[in-house]
Amino acid sequence: MDNKKCSNLNILPVRPMEITDKKEYHPHLPSISNSRGFLMLMIGSQNSGKTTIINNLALSKHFWGGKESAFDGGVFIFSPSCEIDDSCRFLRENFECYTQYKDEYLEEIKDKQKQYKKKDMPKILIVADDSSGLLSRKFFHFLTRFRHYNSNVILSIQNFKSLMPIARSNANTVLLMNGIVNFKELEKINDEYGMQFKNSLMYCYKKFATEPYSFLYLKIRKNPPEMYKNFTEKIDWKKYVKVARHYKIEDDSDDEKDVEVFKDEDKDDDE
Repeated sequence: MDNKKCSNLNILPVRPMEITDKKEYHPHLPSISNSRGFLMLMIGSQNSGKTTIINNLALSKHFWGGKESAFDGGVFIFSPSCEIDDSCRFLRENFECYTQYKDEYLEEIKDKQKQYKKKDMPKILIVADDSSGLLSRKFFHFLTRFRHYNSNVILSIQNFKSLMPIARSNANTVLLMNGIVNFKELEKINDEYGMQFKNSLMYCYKKFATEPYSFLYLKIRKNPPEMYKNFTEKIDWKKYVKVARHYKIEDDSDDEKDVEVFKDEDKDDDE
């Protein structure tokens, strides 16, 4: 054996297919590039604004909507309340909406996508609104392979603990809506994603997602991970790592007062 020919044992990346998107979208938004789509978890209580965000993402020209949708292969919405919720009326008018989920529906979507060659496969968006108890194990298995179908997925849920681990671990985008007050729920979210933000996550959630319908938006697969107030304001979460050491999830004290105390302590540390 010629050792010179076999000297490079480095693992080299597989070069992706060069497929250019027709349109560029705001860099704050999750990527919907071919085969590099997103799995978004939208976590919040009733009336926290989740369905409103879905409307904006799918319909607004400032996001992925407008005259020409970014999802040229279609948007498919599964929601038990889509026929009776007034906030879904524009979704009903523009997309395929189902009040229940069936595996047959998912298979039809997948079969339609498989008719195309990889480079010609259209983008699709699958939304499961109020998805706790709605989806099957087969759907959750799909979440490990959704990119192969040029798919993007939004799961809107009220209870993070009810979500199967396969969804939590495969998500690359998370929205934490204002109004999550259950200690155990916050603790579970922090257990899942807190270390990626060096344990500043809960402090930043309490600091920035304070107004009704506001949310903390996380890009957890970025290196380093990124954090935003809503979709508009990027947060330099690293500067809150030190102050977050003093914060406890169950803390009900006034944030502004705490921040001033922590600032004084930081000054003492620096001196």
